[in-house]
Amino acid sequence: MQQIFIGTYTEGTKSQGIYTVLFDEETGSLSRQFSCGACKNPSFVIQNGTYLFAAEELDSRGQVASFRIDPEGRLLRIGEQSVPGSLTCHVQLNRQGTRLYAANYGSGCYFGCSVSDGTIGCAHTHIQNRGHGSHPQRQEGPHAHSVNFASEETELLTADLGIDCILRDRILEDGTLVPHRVQPRITLPSGQGPRHMAFHPGGRWFYVATELGNHVFQFTWDGAMWNQTGAWPTLPPEFTEPNLAADLHISPDGKRLFVSNRGKDDIAVYRIASENGALTELFRIETRGRTPRNFALLADGRYLIIANQDSDLLVAYAMEQNASRARLVSELSIPSPVCICPRR
Repeated sequence: MQQIFIGTYTEGTKSQGIYTVLFDEETGSLSRQFSCGACKNPSFVIQNGTYLFAAEELDSRGQVASFRIDPEGRLLRIGEQSVPGSLTCHVQLNRQGTRLYAANYGSGCYFGCSVSDGTIGCAHTHIQNRGHGSHPQRQEGPHAHSVNFASEETELLTADLGIDCILRDRILEDGTLVPHRVQPRITLPSGQGPRHMAFHPGGRWFYVATELGNHVFQFTWDGAMWNQTGAWPTLPPEFTEPNLAADLHISPDGKRLFVSNRGKDDIAVYRIASENGALTELFRIETRGRTPRNFALLADGRYLIIANQDSDLLVAYAMEQNASRARLVSELSIPSPVCICPRR
């Protein structure tokens, strides 16, 4: 059995916070185990060793919280760190568990903190993005949506939905961030709204899901800069209803890319060409619920777990025939699930 931590929205829902779920790697079945109510809107969670860190998505401030994981998988809140801003939506931790970075969607800023034994220190870096995009409602200002380590954790890439770009910063020895001298910004086409990113295991490419434009963009490393080398729609041409692309992940073997659509409510699956990273759509997986905000690949890519936010439902699929088709194996009711974090 593998434990999975599920982040949720608590405000206006029946959620009790962060849930610990059991996943059977042999059958794909899901079952509830514990819940931790000592948090508000833990919309993104990440584990490092015996600690769990959560972005608490609050209107009044930016905030990240930390928890100790006991041997059975129960969570005990250690504390939190607040920063100027609002709606913290994404958090990342380096491999050593000593540096934490997070994105504040509401205020369009991102920040970094030191971490020691699970305790989050005061912010040593706080960067406020500026500007706006072409979408009058969604891009009236900056909206930092995800933070991502690059170049062996010597750089941080921050996707900002509101200004159609990815901020590229160098990470100094003390954890502070400075804009990259050669390429401080990676620009996307107007109105796309970059959201989440995924790096290919080979290190030559990364991919970005754009929430407003419903595309996956590919960027290729040339030794000094990341250059856009491809773009593919997440929707079939016949689908014309509203949609917001959300999460994306790459299979552990680097051969498949998955991206979720909120609106069409499916997962699009693509083949990744080994020679140049280009994508070819293979098939689509119905999520059996509404608003698949997040998903995860488990057991070396043999299973796909989907979090359907507006249906209060986790869905598990077994990936078969080298991820060329999916078979439904399990469902589990969880209030407003929005993040899936397998315990490592």
